[in-house]
Amino acid sequence: MKNTLIIIIAVLTTFCGQVSGQPAGTLDLTFNGTGKVVYNKDNMDLYTDVKVQTDGKIVAVGTSYTPTWSAVIEVTRYLADGSFDPAFGAGGHFNFSGGIETGAYKCIIKDDGKILIGGYTTDYATYSMLLLQLNEDGTPDISFGTNGVVLENIGPGENIINALAVQDDGKILAAGYSQNTEYKNVPVILRFSASGVRDNAFGTDGLASIPITEIDNDFSAIRIQSDGKIVAAGHISNGMSWFSLLVARFNTDGLLDTGYGTDGIINLNLGNVIRVRTI
Repeated sequence: MKNTLIIIIAVLTTFCGQVSGQPAGTLDLTFNGTGKVVYNKDNMDLYTDVKVQTDGKIVAVGTSYTPTWSAVIEVTRYLADGSFDPAFGAGGHFNFSGGIETGAYKCIIKDDGKILIGGYTTDYATYSMLLLQLNEDGTPDISFGTNGVVLENIGPGENIINALAVQDDGKILAAGYSQNTEYKNVPVILRFSASGVRDNAFGTDGLASIPITEIDNDFSAIRIQSDGKIVAAGHISNGMSWFSLLVARFNTDGLLDTGYGTDGIINLNLGNVIRVRTI
């Protein structure tokens, strides 16, 4: 029997009387007739991010495990009524595999309508951060990276993108973590040009990071302030399984803003069990 984690998208009404007059907080029955879409694709399926385009179409990204248990990125676009968008990819879907295991954690709908996706790929020998950019119709944007794909292998172990942001000048910030030579997770930010080229003017050769001492750390969220400074948040470990909230602020050049927190970092312990996750 297939062991399935089912992909679900649900839409809730937010105001009494909106659309169909249903009570606030109940499922919107104008969406797929039930208020939800259940997409059972393969062995195990999981959406990790969702965005709504200006035209009301819904883009969801995540990871799907095939019948042979190879993980691939699944990008689905739904029409506003919850049906698959036939004008996107193949029947509303785009899949990408860069190795034995490939997954997506974040997506952004750019101002030009292109879809930027961040995640990872590995063949279990090499682990790489992954950026994937699609055109509005769900085909790879060949003007971005190599045929729409950018791979960055920073450290010898896992290299993961958890969060994305786009600057006003179009440059891309990708935040996550990279395992160093001691296989400790280092919170990192990479900056790329709009076409997917690593920006070596940022941080050190395009990479910004913070000092760590323990194994389990990451950036899982990133935002750009109105003054251009960059704020990243996640968690940091200060001892064996002792986790703290992590917020770090960087100047526009990728160097830590030493006027913020302690040398640019807030390490806030609230009982040794805190992690930060955002969508």
